[in-house]
Amino acid sequence: MKIAWYTAGGHSRASSRLRAWWIGERLPPEFSVTFNSGPAARVADLIVVQKVCRDDVMSQLGAWVDAGKTVVWDVDDWVESAAIPRGVHVTTGMKYLLDRYAGFRSATYLPGLADVSPNHPVKTTHAATLGRVVWYGDELNQRHAAAVREACGKLGLSLRMITNPTRPLWPGCRTVEYRRWDLATVDQDIIDCDVVACPFMPSGPNDHWTLCKGENKLAKAWSLGMPVIGTAIRSYEAYGLRHQATTVEEWSNALVRLWHARDREEDAAIGRELARASSPPVVIPQWVDYFTRVANGQVSGVSER
Repeated sequence: MKIAWYTAGGHSRASSRLRAWWIGERLPPEFSVTFNSGPAARVADLIVVQKVCRDDVMSQLGAWVDAGKTVVWDVDDWVESAAIPRGVHVTTGMKYLLDRYAGFRSATYLPGLADVSPNHPVKTTHAATLGRVVWYGDELNQRHAAAVREACGKLGLSLRMITNPTRPLWPGCRTVEYRRWDLATVDQDIIDCDVVACPFMPSGPNDHWTLCKGENKLAKAWSLGMPVIGTAIRSYEAYGLRHQATTVEEWSNALVRLWHARDREEDAAIGRELARASSPPVVIPQWVDYFTRVANGQVSGVSER
């Protein structure tokens, strides 16, 4: 099967890495995948568009459908209903979209891969007492860690922020340490800490952009053997998040619950088992099955817009 796959970014962009590049590169030999090549669509059996990518690609979706091509649009962020192209098959890794958004009632859920390399390190030794919390993410999302920073300050803990250190939200704060996000070093920078913080601060019930976030960070942390505290957004709850916190008081209490090594070891062990749901042996067959069925006309749900 020939697949023309158009991505929103390169390997350095997490969503493209976990829901396009790493998927396509791990498909069995009977799938021939060409990434981001305009001419490839003309001879493809299946066209896959990841997220909202190049304008020249998005403008072709309707024409491809009219030409009889099977087109799949994979969405992993909040989108408005008007953006769903007519006659396109829709896939998503966001259960929030499936649950809350009528435009995605015909969509198919497909999980993404955990954001770890095949030979990633795993934390095997936990410090006797809690000392350092770690947050990682885009520099624009540092604000979500505000309650974590305050709770760490009250408990005398340090907070490692793995992001773009040239744009720190809290420069000069003695309890906050900044590290540059680098695919080559980020996993070790995480497991050198004691607890992963996965906070979110939705601005309200209509902050769909935040509320629809996937389980990527949670899956990564547990795959690395780390204990996790997070905010109970839909994807985290569905994935099995055990230690939940939103306010400063809740973060303080959750951190105290994981103060001792045995409690962190327990959460890490349970989480590592749950994270197998995001491993290649579990994820790739689901994409193979879906691509096979949709290319053979066995998936009926398409957008009517």
